[in-house]
Amino acid sequence: MLAGMSDSIDGYLAKKFDWRTALGGLLDPIADKLLLSVCFIGLAWQHAIPFWLCVLVLGRDVVIVTGAWVWWKTIGPFKPMPSWISKLTTFFQIVYVGLKLADLAYAFVPEIALSLLLWLVIGFTIASGLDYFIRYGSRALRAWRKQ
Repeated sequence: MLAGMSDSIDGYLAKKFDWRTALGGLLDPIADKLLLSVCFIGLAWQHAIPFWLCVLVLGRDVVIVTGAWVWWKTIGPFKPMPSWISKLTTFFQIVYVGLKLADLAYAFVPEIALSLLLWLVIGFTIASGLDYFIRYGSRALRAWRKQ
C-alpha cells in the first residue's frame, strides 16, 4: 500500500510542479508493472488468488509491452500515453493487492469488499487491454498506411 501511495504522490507532484522527464516517464510505469507483477505472482504462488487472475494481469502487460516493442521495431519511436482507464486499472490492482495482503495478515477485510475489488480488477484489466489494443492498433494501421 505504501508503494502505491508513494507512486500516487510522485505522479501528483510531477504533474503539479512539472517535474517530468523522459526517463521518469519510462521508469514509472516499469516500476508499477514490476511491483504489481511480483505481488500477483506471489499471491498466485501462495494460492491466495486464482492463478487465472495472475495470468490475466500479466497477460495484459505482456500484450502491451509486446505491442510497444513491435511498434518501435516496425514504425519507430513513439510517446506512450496511458489512458484514464489504464490508470484506474493500476489503481484498482494496487488497492486489491494491498487489501488482499492485509486480509491475509489480519483477516479484517470484508469478503464483499475483496469480491467487488476482484471484479473491478478483472473488468478494468480487460477493458484497459482492449483500449490499448484498439487505440494503438488503429494508430499503427494509420502509420503503416503512410509508409
